[in-house]
Amino acid sequence: MKSLALTILISSTLYASAAETAVYVPPSDTVFLKVDQIPLDVERMHELASTLLEVAASPRERTAEALQACAKLVAIAAQLDPKNEKIEPVNTTLLTLSPNPSDESNQSFNDAQLALTFHFLKQKEQGSEAKQLADRLNTSLHVLYPNNPHFKNDTTTSVSWENIVAPLAEFTVDPELDLINTQRVKHSEKAPQEELLSNSSTSGDEFIKKLDKVPNPPALKKWRIQTQNVQAPVTFLENKQAHHSVSKVMVSMIPISGGSANKITISSDSLSSLSSERSKLAEKLSKIFKQQWPKGFQSAELKIFYAKQVNKNFDFSVLTALSSIVLDASLLNRKLSPDLIVAMGQNDSGEFVRNTRFWDYLPSLTQLSDQHRILVTSDSEGDLQQLLVTTDAEFFIRHEIFAVNDLEDSRNYRTIELEGDIAKASELFATVQEVLEGKSIRSMASNTHVRSKLKEIYTLNPHHLSAKMLLILGSEMKPNTIATKYLGYEIQSILREVKPSISTGLSTIDQSNKIIAKGDILAERIRELNRHTSPEDREVFVMLKDLADTLQSAGKSHLKSLDYYSNRSEYHAKSYSDDMLQLKQIEADLTTKAKELIANDPPKKE
Repeated sequence: MKSLALTILISSTLYASAAETAVYVPPSDTVFLKVDQIPLDVERMHELASTLLEVAASPRERTAEALQACAKLVAIAAQLDPKNEKIEPVNTTLLTLSPNPSDESNQSFNDAQLALTFHFLKQKEQGSEAKQLADRLNTSLHVLYPNNPHFKNDTTTSVSWENIVAPLAEFTVDPELDLINTQRVKHSEKAPQEELLSNSSTSGDEFIKKLDKVPNPPALKKWRIQTQNVQAPVTFLENKQAHHSVSKVMVSMIPISGGSANKITISSDSLSSLSSERSKLAEKLSKIFKQQWPKGFQSAELKIFYAKQVNKNFDFSVLTALSSIVLDASLLNRKLSPDLIVAMGQNDSGEFVRNTRFWDYLPSLTQLSDQHRILVTSDSEGDLQQLLVTTDAEFFIRHEIFAVNDLEDSRNYRTIELEGDIAKASELFATVQEVLEGKSIRSMASNTHVRSKLKEIYTLNPHHLSAKMLLILGSEMKPNTIATKYLGYEIQSILREVKPSISTGLSTIDQSNKIIAKGDILAERIRELNRHTSPEDREVFVMLKDLADTLQSAGKSHLKSLDYYSNRSEYHAKSYSDDMLQLKQIEADLTTKAKELIANDPPKKE
């Protein structure tokens, strides 16, 4: 039996490595075609792009050569029609598609349409850019359809795919990587080897120990995926007021050939005004990844694009954690789930920590309508519990929220497909979501059947914070008032929103109107907060009410001071000046008060 168990382990391990002979690497976003110089109208370009994507996604034998050719077709399609919605799905299909035997019916797929366009483009009178496109089509399609007479192995032409499509070697499965992925243990699971150790022979013990000594993460130097998309909370300024939102973020990794390894640099239009902070982030990421990948990694330049324009109020802590997850997944050739949101910070040791603005970001997270997978840290649980007091608990049934402490933890949650007990827990949670749809979450949280399912989910995955919060909601542990520390966070959040106006003052009618409106919104927010606060903490509301009232007074005084035809404009200008002085004093007093409230239980340092 010992020998049989070991044979099964070895066979399953080797089969996992042999199951695929090649791996797909998506192309970069490098611009290599001047499409305005190609003699095709927009409609024909878009039709050609769609055809190339269909060809790339067609079932075929997964060889390194074929997958590289598919990557080239996807790259061309992205140049011809950058907004084509099929690009990402095709990349995902090529990443996850199981091996398929060659299908003769696909050998002539759309060849008439492709051939006509190809021969048109290769004509000398169409210009050099059309000739380049034709050459690129030929080199790609000949690999996929070697028997097609239109696409030939033309050695007289040469086009470079450097920094566009990865070299052929990178499309070949790395046996060490596949072996490691087969043996990787989830933080909620027991390693299968451990169950066999007691029954295995001496030689089996030695074999398994060798497997355990394989470094995790593996020592890869190449970037397997060069573009990833993820979502994260962001702070931005508008009319001197801070706003919080959840933004899509695209990160591209451009490998740097030659020179020293283990170095990350950042160039980004989104962060162009923050060069100093950008350099610090690059240094921090390089340090973290030297620890994660002790055998070294290929240097790369990151390009980071935010859907929303960021500025000096930008939060780099979240971007550090986000970038680390993207980089780690790309080195491991793992595509991130499209519904993933990273809502945490990261310290210099690589540990994920509660972001200092997490309380600020919670309202924007609760307003998301679509389902998401949200990654936070375990020390953010206190913030989430406060939502059981102040907001609709539907947030916890709509989204799956997971606690992760480091990059190794994050690997269990960031990809499209979950595994093991984590997958089982999420499947159970989906059934709870169906049961609770359209019902009162607060009342159903105490339902015996629902609680039984939630307990099963939490047992399978103790990091499933959505299940945990719903269990707390239906128990005697449910909080009824906001904890003192989080009242301090709320004060800090309010101050961050109004600080730009207090620091620089008002100069236009629009700014005055907006600060008056802000005072109205703030007054309502304070009244709502007061309802959920314990009596001993309510003294702080006198200070907060003064802040809201004085903001409105300053805005109104400033408006009236701009009426130069009024004989009281100087009086109102003096009132505005007095209001601004008072606001600065209130801000200072509230800043001190917030620190006092938080002091008893400070979060871990980022």
